[in-house]
Amino acid sequence: MNIHERPSADDLFGISWMLVLVGWSIAALSMIGALYLSEYLRIEPCVICWYLRLFMFPLTPVLMVGLFLFDRHVVFYALPLASAGWLISVIHLLQTSVTTPVEAASCSPIMPCSETQIMWMGFVAVPLLWVAVFSVINVLLIAAHFSRATSREYAA
Repeated sequence: MNIHERPSADDLFGISWMLVLVGWSIAALSMIGALYLSEYLRIEPCVICWYLRLFMFPLTPVLMVGLFLFDRHVVFYALPLASAGWLISVIHLLQTSVTTPVEAASCSPIMPCSETQIMWMGFVAVPLLWVAVFSVINVLLIAAHFSRATSREYAA
């Protein structure tokens, strides 16, 4: 099949489309959750959380457009956002879990990035949730890419 052709009926709801759909739903839920924490619970996000939002919030429309248009290259659009978000979230998690005597220079004095404001079940903080969400989305996008590559291989 040519890259510019519409996918066949067998390809429309294949495994790669479903993986991107799950990634989109996780991105949408995390966007709603971040907005819930800041707007409803009035928890002020730190500077690094704003950068994490910068990489998470565009994933929702990018993945949604890729799903509706059946764009086979949506992984290449979304994976840089998810990978950069994962890297920043790991840095944020290390900053909150490792005690450092000096605060990060990028953080505001009102809301330091090393401070944990909310903790669920005694160990789940917001930085850990960011790492988990970006990790799952990265794995789903990579799996969608490779499942598409192997399905083309076996279709011939």
